[in-house]
Amino acid sequence: MDSLYKHIEEILIQTGADIKNEEMKNTPKRFINSLMEMTISERKEINLSKLIKFNNDSKSKNTIIIKNIKLSSLCKHHIMPFFGNILIKYQPGKYILGLSKFNVIVNYFSKKLQTQEQLTNDICEFIFNYLEPISVFVSTEMKHTCILNRGVCDPCSSTIIHSSQGIPF
Repeated sequence: MDSLYKHIEEILIQTGADIKNEEMKNTPKRFINSLMEMTISERKEINLSKLIKFNNDSKSKNTIIIKNIKLSSLCKHHIMPFFGNILIKYQPGKYILGLSKFNVIVNYFSKKLQTQEQLTNDICEFIFNYLEPISVFVSTEMKHTCILNRGVCDPCSSTIIHSSQGIPF
């Protein structure tokens, strides 16, 4: 970690930051800790024991929608955050999952360097393979800080990505 610390310190110096300033003294360490936290999925497996699936005893074919799950992730192109909402819609087949477990899935997949497209597809594919539903649809609507704070500096735009598997709704 010492060499990483020195690299971050050098990057800060190159941007004109006064690293001798008391407020900046621990910034490299805080940055490294933040990056490690925001990319934890790259270094650990998902804990499937928290994702106990249940038999769909009712054999219900109702559509289940979980919406407004908040998430943030890091764009692998600029290493800048993107954030927003995700909607998950599925029609159960053999299994169902406790509703809060969809938040666990989203949180796990959001903690790595990636694109919004990759994130949306990974979540959709995991749910389809794990629950074996008739169909699954995932939609993400994100604001990208690389668009908000640099380049075009557009504070209003958002990007919507859809992914689906199984029989269309």
